[in-house]
Amino acid sequence: MTQAFFIRDARPSDAPFLAECIFAGLHLYDFEEIVNDDLSDALERITECEGREDTLYTYSRTRIAEVDGNPAGALLSYPGALYKDLKEKTFREYWPAFFTLYGDDEPETDPTSSTFIPPSASSPLTTAMPLAPTS
Repeated sequence: MTQAFFIRDARPSDAPFLAECIFAGLHLYDFEEIVNDDLSDALERITECEGREDTLYTYSRTRIAEVDGNPAGALLSYPGALYKDLKEKTFREYWPAFFTLYGDDEPETDPTSSTFIPPSASSPLTTAMPLAPTS
């Protein structure tokens, strides 16, 4: 059986899945349960964060991979020059304990990074497109 695979822009309604992806990337979630029960509130707050456009983790700079219409993965990107300000806003407002758990002295993105892919209707990454035969 061939599966349909699509890449599309994330929507605000994808926020719960995107928050799970972030926590999975931090090894705090395994898509079945939260690894640490104390993080339930943080997951809810990051879900709220994902639904906004002015944070580091936002649906507006995220692509969703779908298999047979179900989310299967996500790719988040942002301009490196915005990283410090967006990180500060995101974690001070939505997850203050992040700085206690992980520190805030290491930049993860070079401000001169040129790998950011801005949303664009003409970009093949922002258009739902089949990457495998659907029949």
